[in-house]
Amino acid sequence: MSGAYCGRGVSYEKLERYQDALRDLSNAIRLDSSDAIYFYNRGNVQSRMEEYSQALADYTAALHRDPDFPSAYYGRGMAYKELKKLEPAIDDFSAAIRLKPDYAQAYFYRAVCRQMLGNLHAAIKDCQECLKYDVGSYLVHYNFGFLLEKIGERAMALVHYGEAIRLNPDELYPYINRSHCYYEYHDYENASNDMVHILTTIAESDCKLLYLDAVLDTFNPRWYEKYDHAPSTEEVK
Repeated sequence: MSGAYCGRGVSYEKLERYQDALRDLSNAIRLDSSDAIYFYNRGNVQSRMEEYSQALADYTAALHRDPDFPSAYYGRGMAYKELKKLEPAIDDFSAAIRLKPDYAQAYFYRAVCRQMLGNLHAAIKDCQECLKYDVGSYLVHYNFGFLLEKIGERAMALVHYGEAIRLNPDELYPYINRSHCYYEYHDYENASNDMVHILTTIAESDCKLLYLDAVLDTFNPRWYEKYDHAPSTEEVK
């Protein structure tokens, strides 16, 4: 019966019926409080609801029951990050990586936390590791380009901005940062070409204000941390 509650709770989570998901997962835990998966899945639902303190408690409960659960370390690391507790978040992402060395998301968000703490070179190493396991993520390439530009490696930054654009040509932010990078390189022709593309697209966009704000801020390039392959409550060890 506990497994049935858990399965239905996961289904409710996918339907964004979070209160129903919480009720079923809590019933699963009431019937069997020994299973780490139930706490992990409820932690994921709490995270979806942005109840990060409650999520933290559930991930911790999962780890008490199974200390070798990489996804629970990752989930708890994400909760710590959202609570601006960056050092514990880094510790948990590192634990997830020790248990699962190809955990691309953990490398990515450890890079995010290290970048937020100003440790750019360590963040760059994490992006390099992430790309070994998820070469097809435009966002990893985009943020890798951002970090490289920050330390003055503009030639490599342009490579990664270009790859981000190849992977997702409809996303404007890589064009915005690449235009800035070209400008700093005194390559005004390519900088202008990117800006023409950006402004033309904005004129046709349903998100004009969002993109216009970014264009006005072009010469202060941005880091975006939302990874495009988020885990679901179905994830198991």
